[in-house]
Amino acid sequence: MGGIDKTTLAQLVHNDERVKHHFELAIWVCVSDMFVIKQIIRSIIQVVTMNKCELTEMEALQKKLGDVLGKKRYLLVLDDVWNEDTQKWNDMTSLLCLHAGSGTVMVVTSRGDQVASIMGTVPPHQISLMDEDQSHELFHLNTF
Repeated sequence: MGGIDKTTLAQLVHNDERVKHHFELAIWVCVSDMFVIKQIIRSIIQVVTMNKCELTEMEALQKKLGDVLGKKRYLLVLDDVWNEDTQKWNDMTSLLCLHAGSGTVMVVTSRGDQVASIMGTVPPHQISLMDEDQSHELFHLNTF
């Protein structure tokens, strides 16, 4: 379900000082409905280097990805993933694992249970909606 703060929860983890100290890199990529591996790799490179990546060929992207990740321990957040194609996931995770240091973690936010299943997440973390009483209590706490 949209709007239940999956992204906000992931941002809290990504931005936490303990997380920043634990990982050598913290990378955030918004994926949305277009799961294009080249674009995701390009986005990772851009976040890490803080420079635009103009590479278009997969071989060059793979080499550059290896250069920027360099077997570091990193946290990668893939936000708002819709892809349910197992082969694309396998291709993507295989590529990322080649350049992952020990202790690397990937967090994926998604509306789809199938995405969690494909990722091999056991069990996926479900965010539940607040009931009406909880909503009123939160409203009163922040208002008064």
